[in-house]
Amino acid sequence: MIRRLNIHIWKMQKDVPRIVKFAFANFASNAGKSSAKCCVCNRTIEEKTGTTSNFNRHLSRMHPEKYQQYCASVASHLTPAASGQSAITSFFHAGPQGIYDTKHPRQKAISDALVKDVIISCCLPLSMVDNEDFRHFLHVLDPQYRPIARSTISSVTIPGMVKVQKEWIKCQLAEASSVAVTTDIWSDCKMRSFLGVTAHTVTEVNHVLSLQSYLLTCERVHGKHTGEKIAMMFECCAEEYLIKNKINFVITDNASNMRKAFQARFLPEEDEAAEPEPEDEICQDLTPEDQEMQRLSCFTHSLQLVIKDGLKEASGLSGTLSKLSRAANLLHSGTSFKDYFEANFGDATIPTANATRWNSTLKQVKAYVNFDIQMLAYVLDSEGHKSLILSQREYAQLKELIEVLDPFLEATNLTQGEKTVTVSVVVPCVLTLHSHLQEIRERVRYCGPLVRALENSMKARGPTKFPFTIAYFVASVLDPAFGFQWLEHDVHLFNNIFIKYQHKVKFPALYQLATQVFCIPATSAPIERVFSHGGILMRPHRARLSSTMLSNLMLLKCNMKTQHD
Repeated sequence: MIRRLNIHIWKMQKDVPRIVKFAFANFASNAGKSSAKCCVCNRTIEEKTGTTSNFNRHLSRMHPEKYQQYCASVASHLTPAASGQSAITSFFHAGPQGIYDTKHPRQKAISDALVKDVIISCCLPLSMVDNEDFRHFLHVLDPQYRPIARSTISSVTIPGMVKVQKEWIKCQLAEASSVAVTTDIWSDCKMRSFLGVTAHTVTEVNHVLSLQSYLLTCERVHGKHTGEKIAMMFECCAEEYLIKNKINFVITDNASNMRKAFQARFLPEEDEAAEPEPEDEICQDLTPEDQEMQRLSCFTHSLQLVIKDGLKEASGLSGTLSKLSRAANLLHSGTSFKDYFEANFGDATIPTANATRWNSTLKQVKAYVNFDIQMLAYVLDSEGHKSLILSQREYAQLKELIEVLDPFLEATNLTQGEKTVTVSVVVPCVLTLHSHLQEIRERVRYCGPLVRALENSMKARGPTKFPFTIAYFVASVLDPAFGFQWLEHDVHLFNNIFIKYQHKVKFPALYQLATQVFCIPATSAPIERVFSHGGILMRPHRARLSSTMLSNLMLLKCNMKTQHD
């Protein structure tokens, strides 16, 4: 009896398809049907006995990385033996003169890697597959490989990958109870505008909570960027991913069209004279079912406006910063001055400032004061730019400016993370900056007008005008790094904010509140990073890239790393 059972088990194992052995478990076959559980997502797949279409389709669509590993294993299994004898299976997939057939696993594996790793991840143009030198390179790697056509990549491969990617994002967002999004508009080098939307959630994998970010869309915007058009496009995106009722907060810059687009979704402002609500009612107000979508201002953009207000009022610094800017521009535009500068200072340089990034001005100032002031004055004088030499007073102004603005730079860096919780840092940062300005106000000698202007702007854009929402304060209290310490302007960092809230059985209310609040980004930096990838993809020599292809490449580029993580 035992011998018969062992023979039966051996026959069943022998009849298990290769793809099931590779990525599935608990294979069973009964009454003309077979089933197995996916080892990646634990989903049970059913199929007619003798076929594997559903298994292949599930693995290729839902787990493309695993499917590529499977194809590679099949290809290695089909490789001829060391004795030189060809495997019989090679004749079924061989094209003319030993070229791989289009359905050959090796052909598919190389083509997928070419599109995914070279064109998308490395941001290289699609036209490279038609380049004769690149085709020769592929022939040297594998003489049997037939390079995929550019038209196939643009019309079949990439649209198919986008469809699979969107389905994967939908599956991830379906498990989220709360979603926060960032959105902004970007223009490429051909002055085509795109609306980008990123989604942020707290997910649980193997009983460990972590932040996840997804690029939902980067769609072309035609015509004027009105608030109505932005709202309509945003709503279509939310409906496509089935998250319209899960979005609690939208983070944008302070542009008037963005404010108008989400103005109708604002919560009514709280009455200052109203009594504080109990904790349980506060928690209920933050639940997805009861709260409408609310727009939050990007914290770093608000800091940008504060710094801009301060520098505008500090007229005594304008001449010094103007000299510094002209010296930096000269270094990046004059070849003879550049050569003489490098002969004295090596590869060190002074970066140019960006008007829309205040921290670039501070980095420029820091780079300038790090040079030997006497040597720098000698270089400028020798090259005929004596008017750009800074006096001792102007040099002292720059050093004092660094001392005033350094905490603002630290606050900017703390709130621009994407893999760490940033919303809980906002309130402690604001209070610490207020404390810093009050403390330094009595010590500054040259930057007094700047400090006063920064204080006034911070008050105008502070907790009553930012606008601040109760979510900022709740996040700071829930953060183990802060608790109520931020009331004393004490800011610290914490390695893993989710350690305290992983036990959802023991702390169900805190767990729900933490997953809902901590997913809110403090800034719109995630969507700005997406646009940076778009700038790399849309380089000047790729001016023929269509807006649809650019959108697809950006979506795949930005989500591919998230899926692998």
